[in-house]
Amino acid sequence: MQQHIDIYENKNQVMADALERVVMELYMKKEQDQCKMITFCGSEPGVGTTSIAIDVAIFMAKSGWKTLLVDADLHKSIEYKTLSSKSTFGLADYLEGRCPIDRITMTTNEENLFFLPSGVTYGRPLPLFCSEQLNHLLEQLNQEYEYVIFDAPAINSSTDTCVLASKVDGTVLITAYGISSTNILKSNLEIIHKYNINLLGVILNRSDRELYRSYTRDYDYFNKMKYRKGVKRSINFRPLQKINGGN
Repeated sequence: MQQHIDIYENKNQVMADALERVVMELYMKKEQDQCKMITFCGSEPGVGTTSIAIDVAIFMAKSGWKTLLVDADLHKSIEYKTLSSKSTFGLADYLEGRCPIDRITMTTNEENLFFLPSGVTYGRPLPLFCSEQLNHLLEQLNQEYEYVIFDAPAINSSTDTCVLASKVDGTVLITAYGISSTNILKSNLEIIHKYNINLLGVILNRSDRELYRSYTRDYDYFNKMKYRKGVKRSINFRPLQKINGGN
């Protein structure tokens, strides 16, 4: 019997507007370049990657696309995870040959959204991401789902993320206002260029209201109430284009 998990979306209206922009960009990228398997990773730990990956996956599912959210962090213990702690088997179990794919995917409370937890590995994760078993899994997921969102560790702290990001269609980098420094971002870009990772864009998470407003001049067009006190969190998504002067 397939496992089930409830996943809940962020109800903040400003966040919903920002997520809509992100999903629109990803949709256009899929239409143009068949970009459907996407890694979300942080510039560094603690920038909110998991929350954004969940919200984007939910938005895609609500738009009618069959979507799989994958917890690709095999380093963190599942007892400290929001979603994978509720699972029995997961990605690591499949990659280590202990469990077939039909036993590791979970249904959710969203009609078109499925979840693949991390599972537990008994060795180092890197060999699993370099394996033919992962290549085989990616082929299967590519055929079965319209979008696959990988929630991965920070790119500067995990070699696994570099390997995974180099194998999927594209990567979205998550940064956070007041946390991510210029030096960190330069280091991220060096890694991205070194491993030929297809960087789709950068999300600035936790930006304040005025900064978000400066990037999206018309975001108050439909609802003036959005500027009321209490609206504190938003995200900015820089265009899906080559960064740092690339072609």
